Amino acid sequence: MSIRDFIARHSTPPSPTPIAAVLEIPTPIVLEPSNLDLEATAASSAPCDNVLEDGAPFHWDVESRSAAKLAKGKESVGARAYAEHPSTEVLCVSFARGNGPVETWIPGQPIPETVLAAAADLRCLWIAHNAAFERAILECILIPRHGWPMVPVDRHACTMSLALAHAYPGSLEGVAEVLGLVNRKDTAREKIVRVMFKPRKPRRGEDPTQLYWID
Repeated sequence: MSIRDFIARHSTPPSPTPIAAVLEIPTPIVLEPSNLDLEATAASSAPCDNVLEDGAPFHWDVESRSAAKLAKGKESVGARAYAEHPSTEVLCVSFARGNGPVETWIPGQPIPETVLAAAADLRCLWIAHNAAFERAILECILIPRHGWPMVPVDRHACTMSLALAHAYPGSLEGVAEVLGLVNRKDTAREKIVRVMFKPRKPRRGEDPTQLYWID
């Protein structure tokens, strides 16, 4: 089961369930999202012959780089301040509609039809883990710099919030471990590519006032 299957399964309308059964792991939990379009999310749990059918959710993840520090510590900033920082750039966006294939967009390419269709479908939820980050990047960078379509806040859904609301870990790797998901976050490879997310130190002869990146 993937994280997409998890959200589709647990976003269906709730049914009476004993508390003990809800708390027992790995017994499936019944989620009760207050601001999600239940009809739309429930539709995604059925087999999807046409991945672009009305209401199919849009799953996405943004990778970026910036001189701003998005982490814990005295010099760190929040998602909105990170997205608004002048040095912040989008490296790529990976996404999938419903049970469709994962696609990747990089700056300079045309806006994919899958993205445009997902934005135009008023029943389509845009789902991300820590969706506040993706939404900030969308509003501060993808729309003004790259021409992506606007998606209102009430159509964004966060798998991190859903996990925390049911006493699961907030980290993607943590919740995947607890749920026993087949697809896991590749933490080893993330450590390798993390050097691309922040500026490198200037080398001998380079202007120390400029930003330099590892590409």
